Amino acid sequence: MTKRCDAICAIRELILSNLPEGIEEGMQSGMIGYYVPHSIHPAGYHTYAKKPLPFASLANQKNHMAFYGFNIYIDEKQLAATRKK
Repeated sequence: MTKRCDAICAIRELILSNLPEGIEEGMQSGMIGYYVPHSIHPAGYHTYAKKPLPFASLANQKNHMAFYGFNIYIDEKQLAATRKK
């Protein structure tokens, strides 16, 4: 495996071991996505209701790797806990 693949795989495993109950993994917008399924949040994403509500994403782009944590910025306790990890 490449260094990038090793890094993405390690981060993915960390995410999977810490996901809240009910959050699912799948592809969203060309990235590994973690989302609240319609069975829990029927309204879906506010800009496109057919998409499930995003929770976080993990991307491996041409020039960088990125973690997008949509949930952590709205809850100070969650943000602090995430920074600790």
